[in-house]
Amino acid sequence: GHLPESHNVPLGELASHATTLPADRTVVVQCQSGARSSIAASVLLRAGHERVVNLRGGFVAWRDAGHPVAHGAAASPTAVMS
Repeated sequence: GHLPESHNVPLGELASHATTLPADRTVVVQCQSGARSSIAASVLLRAGHERVVNLRGGFVAWRDAGHPVAHGAAASPTAVMS
C-alpha cells in the first residue's frame, strides 16, 4: 500500500525530479520506515525546497495509526508535473 494520492519517486531518482515538485506547497516524503525518506528530505532541501516534511515512522506508522491507505500503483513521477 501507499499514502492516497502520493507520487512514487524512487530515492535514486529524486534529485533529477526535484524541480518537478511543487515549490509552493509542503512536500511530505515517506518510505516504509522513515529512514530513506530522511535522506530524501535532505536531497530536496539541498535542491532548494524549503517546505519539506519527513513522515516520522514512515508508511508503517501511518498505516498502524489507522490513516487511509491506497492500494495499486502510486502515481508516477511524471504525474507530479501535470
